Amino acid sequence: MTVTEWAKRAFRMWPGELQRMRLAAEYAQLRNSKLMLADMCQRNYVFRPGPESDSLFQAGVAEGRRRAVLELLQLTRLDPMALAETNRQRVEAIDAAA
Repeated sequence: MTVTEWAKRAFRMWPGELQRMRLAAEYAQLRNSKLMLADMCQRNYVFRPGPESDSLFQAGVAEGRRRAVLELLQLTRLDPMALAETNRQRVEAIDAAA
């Protein structure tokens, strides 16, 4: 979903101008939460394959989690690979402290 498509959908879902402005501001704030977004990418299979499962339902849940995080990144216009670097630095800091 492009930002334009998202905006059109938001206008239908949030008809009040004040609500739309607040929603846009909250999404803009997400851009400053790179560590949290990098963590979400790590926990929701953006940087790695999802868990293997015999259950199509569980596989769908894992894919849905990944897609939801990717949509947030698209809306904030952040590159997942830049967040992968943030995550790599976090892991290196943990390893160095151990």
